[in-house]
Parts: sequence; C-alpha cells; structure tokens
Amino acid sequence: MSTSATEVEPQPDERPEAEDGPCPEDEPLAEEEEEEAEPDEEPEAEPEDEPEVPRCGNCETTLTGPFCHRCGQAVRSPVREFFSFMFDSATEFLRPDGKFFRSLAALYFRPGLLTTRYLAGQRTSFIKPVKLYLTLSLVLFLLVSLDLSIKAGLSPEIRSKDSAVSMGFEAPKAEVNPLAGAFSVEFSDEKPGASASGGKADSVNDDEFVDFEVKGKPWHETTNPVVLTWLPGFANHWLNAKLARLNEVGDEVEKHPEKVLESLFRVLPTMMFLLLPVFALVLKAMYFFRNRLYAEHLLVAVQSHSFLFLSFILLVLLTDIAALVGPSLEKFTTPLAWLVGCWMPLYLYLMQKRVYRQGWFWSAFKYSVVGFTYIMLLSIGLTFSVVAALVNM
Repeated sequence: MSTSATEVEPQPDERPEAEDGPCPEDEPLAEEEEEEAEPDEEPEAEPEDEPEVPRCGNCETTLTGPFCHRCGQAVRSPVREFFSFMFDSATEFLRPDGKFFRSLAALYFRPGLLTTRYLAGQRTSFIKPVKLYLTLSLVLFLLVSLDLSIKAGLSPEIRSKDSAVSMGFEAPKAEVNPLAGAFSVEFSDEKPGASASGGKADSVNDDEFVDFEVKGKPWHETTNPVVLTWLPGFANHWLNAKLARLNEVGDEVEKHPEKVLESLFRVLPTMMFLLLPVFALVLKAMYFFRNRLYAEHLLVAVQSHSFLFLSFILLVLLTDIAALVGPSLEKFTTPLAWLVGCWMPLYLYLMQKRVYRQGWFWSAFKYSVVGFTYIMLLSIGLTFSVVAALVNM
C-alpha cells in the first residue's frame, strides 16, 4: 500500500515548473513583441558594403573593360577637362608607335594597303579613313594659308599687280576663254561695242571686270542677261547677280590679288569634299562588273585624296625649307620634289591595280580614263571655286 501511494503523489519538482511557465493569456503579447522586433532586424540582414557593378551608360550592359562589348561605347566620357582631352588627342597623334604615324607610313609608301586592310576587316590598327582625310586636309590648307600670309607680310611685291605670279600662280591670260561658245554665250577678246576699226563705244566701261557678249550684244544684268535654258529662272537670276558682283570686285582683285587666293583656299576644302562622291561614281562606272559596292569605291576615293593631300604637304614643306635655308639646299629639295611629283601618278595607278585586282593592261586603261575624267571634274570644280572666291571677297 505504501508503494502505490508514493507513485500517485505528484513530484515536488514538477509543480513549480508548471507555475513558473508562461500563461496562455500572455502568448498573444509575446507574438506581438516578436512582430514588432522583426522590422528592426531586416536592415541588419542586408549587406552594407556591396560593390556596384559597372554598367554601360548607353545600353546598361555589364562592363568588363574600357569599352562596352555590346554597343562599343567607351567607358570614359569625352565630356571632360579641356587639357585632358588635348593630352589624349596629342598622345594618339604624336606617339611614334601610335596609329597615326603607322597610318601615314602605310598610306604613302604602300599603295592600297589601308584600303585592302579596311575592306578585309582590319579597321582598328589604323586611323579611320574619314578621320585621316579630314586631318590631312586641315593640315594642308592651314599650311598653305599660313604660307601665303607670311609671304604677304614679308614681300612688298605681293600687293602689286603681278603678285599672283610671284607666289607661283600664273594669272589667266586674256586670250584664253575656256567657256567660249558654251550655253549660247559668246565670249569676245575685244571690248564689247568696239567697232571693226578699233574704236570703242561710249557705253562700254573699260574698268569692268566682266567683259563678254551674250548673243552678239554686251552683257548686262537686267537688259541682256545670261540665260541658260536648262536652269530655272531663279538660278539664272542668281548667276547674273554673281556676275554683277564680279564687276564690283574687279578693282579690288587687281590691287590685292592675294585676297583672291585667301578667299580661294577657304572654298577649296569644300569643293574637294564634294568631289569625293562624284569621283566614286566614276570608279563605280569603270568597275561596274567587278561587283563592288558604292561604299568601297567611296573608300578608294577618300584614300586617294588623303594620299594627294599628304603629297602636297610634302611639296609645300620642301619649297618652304628651300626658301628659308637658301640656294645651297636646293640641290637636295629639288630632286625630292621631283620624286614626290613622279610618285603621285604611279602610286594612284598601283593603288587601283591592287584594290580592284585586274591585269596591268586593263588597270592602265581604266586608270587613264578615270584620271582624264577626274582632271575634267577638277577643272570644273576649280572654275566654280574661283568664281565663288571672287564673289565672296
């Protein structure tokens, strides 16, 4: 009996534990406290110093280098301090092992190399064709303009009537009329209104710069204008207004011919640039059956003009060096200038043969046709450039 009684009696240690445990009424309060504590614990779980992943500003692609592998945009912005931009540009152009000097060497001494490499897909080892063209064009025309300005400041004869000849430019002869008989316009070497015996009419002004006849009568802007049937009315009006402008600047041209040259060299870069697509069309017509795209012919035209600009830069530098040092250096500069002049047509021929991959005979034949056509286009462009230079003086 005593044994069973001891088994039924509760253990003294278990009861206090039940009394000290949480009450059922306090359980909701504990859950609320846990919920209130949760928001405070969430920010602590986030990493504070997580590194930012660099992304392209153009397409938001993750960057792995200085250029975006998707769109090609550079990581470094071009909008930065002026001196930093100039330093980067000078470093790119003036490094001896850089792309600029490597491109110049390949352009001048290896005909057609830059063009064939570019068409084959090797486009980052050299300066871009358009960038190289614009750079050489800018250097050439700045050099010539500076050369003319220096000569105008040092030589008093530059302001005389024969100053154009003293700078190496021959003045056009009076008996040469390259547009004679064109567009039903008669150009006469005689003063308009002059009689057969040599007398001159009173209505003719001897000082007029524009001196030609239209259909047997002296030209006049309003009473007897030039009318080209293939041009609209406003174009003919513009043409006659420009001819009238030539009369106004006639006296100034005779007194200050250096201003004509300065105005001409402001127009020439634009004319040469506009000549590029026309020259590409000529190449397209000559090599029509070679299945070449027009863009390829345009690339050949750009590289050809870049070579010509570089050659003219060398000629101007050789001439200036000989003028500065004296006659003692002419025995070196003169043969070099002749070599540069002979290398120019030979280079262009070898370039076309290498790019278009034809035989010597067909390459020579097409080169002759393309060269003749280009000279004609260049003559027309120079004529319009001279007129534009005179009008814009």
